[in-house]
Amino acid sequence: MPGVSGNDSSSSLLGLRFVIGRSAALADDAPNRCRAEAEPDFLRFDGDGRRSETYGTIYDRYFEDSETIRGFQEEASRPDKSGRISRYDELIRRQAAEYDLDWRLVAALIYQESRFYPQARSKADARGLMQVLPQFAGDQADSLYVPEANLRAGMRLMKAIWNRYAYLDSLERTRFALAEYHAGHGHLTDARRLAMDLGRDPNRWEGSLATTLPLLMEQRWFSRTRHGFYRGTRTVDYVEEILARYRAYTRLLPRDPAVIDTLRVARPDATGDEPSDLPALAADRPPPE
Repeated sequence: MPGVSGNDSSSSLLGLRFVIGRSAALADDAPNRCRAEAEPDFLRFDGDGRRSETYGTIYDRYFEDSETIRGFQEEASRPDKSGRISRYDELIRRQAAEYDLDWRLVAALIYQESRFYPQARSKADARGLMQVLPQFAGDQADSLYVPEANLRAGMRLMKAIWNRYAYLDSLERTRFALAEYHAGHGHLTDARRLAMDLGRDPNRWEGSLATTLPLLMEQRWFSRTRHGFYRGTRTVDYVEEILARYRAYTRLLPRDPAVIDTLRVARPDATGDEPSDLPALAADRPPPE
């Protein structure tokens, strides 16, 4: 179930700082003839010693725009300061506990799917926080825009997928479960069969499914499969982006709510509000197209 696409602004900022910093170092240390090869086109100087127009646009957007800078500094955008990911944390934790899922992994998936926007709807008619298709929602099919109902339907589906890969180690199990949640069982099975045809391990992600899923975009490969063409690169990106965000969440927030409560006592200024009292978060607005 493809989520709503969009870029993580914080990650973009960090990446841009790295590129600009690296390029500046190259400019200082390398001869001019090497610098032209090392720098991206938008970082190169023109004949008058000025950066490109694209460089100026990007720099102004991320380093000069006061609204953007304030957004990065706001507590609502900083789990390390606030102790929370979204206004739905408590609801996610409670329902994740019922299904024995790590709420931080679920939160990372929800961010990828809907940016925590409960009214999100995809072109495929996937709805709500976890972008659940009505035909897979059971009793919650008519209430997928209600956060609690959507989370119940989505986590029930995720748990069923999770159980399917119980024979894999924890990392591979997580990767495969996320991939199936996004691509569906049929396309993932096609990619696994293709892996076997190519002499690769169908139970491994790196060097196997991360390679064969993108092959489903090529006719000479998808013509052999049962479910046909599929944009597998999107699923590979989806899995890796959720895992990266999940790792970040695990470094910032504990799984156990009791530990979170302890942190709130230690930092009452950071985590004192109940979910219903939180300020409007950027994630509660419609996600970008």
